[in-house]
Amino acid sequence: MKPALLCLVVLVLSAVAFGITPSNASLSGTYAINYHSASYNSWFAQVSCPHYTGSLYAGSTTTNEVVDGKIIFDGKGSVPSFSVYQYSHFNQALSNATPTWACDPNGNPYITNPGYAVYDAPIPDSGTGTYSIQSDYTGQMNLSGVSGTFVLRIAATNTKGLASDFMFHGTKSDNSADGDGLGVKQ
Repeated sequence: MKPALLCLVVLVLSAVAFGITPSNASLSGTYAINYHSASYNSWFAQVSCPHYTGSLYAGSTTTNEVVDGKIIFDGKGSVPSFSVYQYSHFNQALSNATPTWACDPNGNPYITNPGYAVYDAPIPDSGTGTYSIQSDYTGQMNLSGVSGTFVLRIAATNTKGLASDFMFHGTKSDNSADGDGLGVKQ
């Protein structure tokens, strides 16, 4: 049996042994969170030569966007507050301004310097939200100003049924996964 599956089985059996039924009350208090998602980004040069005017591909990169902060659960299905910082957010406009180009003797553009990716300074965000936890240790969370839904899975509870940590992942409007994270009780 794989170690992750074995761990989940032990956690569920432990909760069953204590007669705990997960609910909204399983998440209560302040949790530190870390969320990350891979992002592929490209930047382009805006060129104007006699035989071509428009965008010219200059470069691309794959980065890992990270969100760190805290979230507060009230134990009743409400997130009275969350406050986070987003790191490694790609700045399209500033990245597009970094490549240089020229026109060849035939009037066609070419890149003389591909430029580079530019990232924003850490971006603060805060708000409120809602959540729900089902009896199978799963649930969902919606946060104000954040598109998509987060799928929650409680990883461990104490003998009173309070979660010491939870795992979560984001889903986009097309139901594709967006990233994943972990919340740890403070």
